[in-house]
Amino acid sequence: MLHLTIFRMPASSSFARWRSPLFAFLAFASLLLLDTRSVRADAVDELAAALQVRSGEQVSPDADQERILAHREASIRKRIAALKTIGELRRALSLQEWNDDPTRLLDKALFRVDRKLRQEVGDRLIAAIRQVVHTGDATSKLAVANLIAEIGPDVRSTVPEEKAKIESIMGFPHQLAPEVVKLTEDKNLAVQQEALRALGNVFPNEDQALPVFKKILETGTLGPRRLAAEGLLQMVKNADFRHRKLTGNLFALRYMLGILPGAVRTSLAGINDTDPQVRQACLNVVQAAASAVGDHVPEGFKKKDFAREGRELTKEERAEIVNAQGQVTFALKDVEPQLKSFQATEAALARALKDPDSSVRLAALNSLEGIANIRLRLKRLVNTVPQVKGEEGADSREFLAANDPLRGFVKKDLALATGLLTDPNPQIRHAAVDFLEYLEADATSAIPQLSHSLSDPDRFVRWAAARAIGNISLDKADVAVPALAKLLGDLDLSIRIEAARTLTQMGARAAAAVPALARAVADGDVEGREAAMDALESVGAEAGKSAVPQLVEVMTHPDPRVRRAAAKTLGSFGSAAAAAIPTLRRALGDDDQEVRVNAGDALLSIDAARKE
Repeated sequence: MLHLTIFRMPASSSFARWRSPLFAFLAFASLLLLDTRSVRADAVDELAAALQVRSGEQVSPDADQERILAHREASIRKRIAALKTIGELRRALSLQEWNDDPTRLLDKALFRVDRKLRQEVGDRLIAAIRQVVHTGDATSKLAVANLIAEIGPDVRSTVPEEKAKIESIMGFPHQLAPEVVKLTEDKNLAVQQEALRALGNVFPNEDQALPVFKKILETGTLGPRRLAAEGLLQMVKNADFRHRKLTGNLFALRYMLGILPGAVRTSLAGINDTDPQVRQACLNVVQAAASAVGDHVPEGFKKKDFAREGRELTKEERAEIVNAQGQVTFALKDVEPQLKSFQATEAALARALKDPDSSVRLAALNSLEGIANIRLRLKRLVNTVPQVKGEEGADSREFLAANDPLRGFVKKDLALATGLLTDPNPQIRHAAVDFLEYLEADATSAIPQLSHSLSDPDRFVRWAAARAIGNISLDKADVAVPALAKLLGDLDLSIRIEAARTLTQMGARAAAAVPALARAVADGDVEGREAAMDALESVGAEAGKSAVPQLVEVMTHPDPRVRRAAAKTLGSFGSAAAAAIPTLRRALGDDDQEVRVNAGDALLSIDAARKE
């Protein structure tokens, strides 16, 4: 930018010199030279400008197009030749102006030119990095390791997609994995540590990265061990993130599933480390891997996808079930290697639950919860398909039993997780509840301890325990009824609602909670009252009839939602709600239509029950 400088003429006897035309020109020129910044044009910016597609460059193949593209290629080559540093080459490779993106609809001739030229830039960058890796000083190696770590997977690979599908979707950093592995062997500790960080970010192949991480976790000093654990974790997270970003891409999925079993087994080298930070990071590897696998398990089928149970199947209906069983079998086989790797962590996870460091105990519980989620999702997947004996897929349940990733833990070490329900750390207590809930019926033995958790000082633990009891085993939940009834008076609305929901699931088994439910009907927020009335309806008329006075009382509540629910619940009691008839008759004139309808239905139900 040109800046105009305003100055005052000197008031000396030499004023005449300023009036000379030549002197004035020289003075003005000198001002321009001083004010204008003389900087070398940025080579990457010039390359970006040359890459811009102008009118006439995407036309039908003819001599003009060939001439234009040839001129364009020569211009771009000139700009590429001006790139001198590794930083410039890296920036040039990352430009969005390249027309070699296979996901875009581009002119084929233009695509071929840019792919070739960009590959040359990538080759030069790799060669320059390789030279630093083999002959550079510690500072240069450190800078190169940092550069590789920060490139990111969105910088497209220069490997042609048709030659290496996985390499091409992992981005350019994947091509630098051998150089990063070399840097992890450097004698300089700072270089080695930065290379370990980079190794987790370059989407390395299993045989490239895992031996490095394992060796350092087993034999390295503290700093490298910590970075190896974090690098291993980052590798798993990146693989999962790439798969999520490229949803539906088979090669991204195969890369993720392929690298997870080895990563989980490698983490075992650090779960028993003397440093709690290393132990926690390696446990987080297991958790991240479990999360990735769990999200990969399909939801399964719906009942409407198959013929109604209890009748003879047609040939077509049987074929549909067999086909669905085949899909389930394929899904199970797809995650079999991951299930076996999680089985290998059972003993280590059990030891980690006894760790003196609370962050390690929490990480172990989170890992167990992730594995339990896989287990539950697979179980539900299998149960969505009717079993047809003698057909493919009929042994899915046997497969799950044989490959249960928590089979040994549930048999031998469940008490360790249950014991953490009284841990001093509320996060750990909450995580223990969540893990037990995922085990469903396998955690039935923990219900007495979960009942104590219903009075936990932490409201999140109380809420989670109220939900978990209903999902673990209703048959054995009777012992929790008094504590659940007490929660109906909790200060937290969400806890009151969750306690009522669990009592609703229990049905007649929750009869002892009726007095507390009656109080909950008559007091508190609308949502809490509605949840309590649902529970009373589930308990049944015989036990619930003692709450009729409270239900009659709230038939005059100002909120129509309460009146609707009360009328509905009274109707479910039949003749046991006969005392409510006068109130229900008055409700036939209520301002709210749904209240009127529910009151009419209730009166008819009471009358029908009295005539029986």
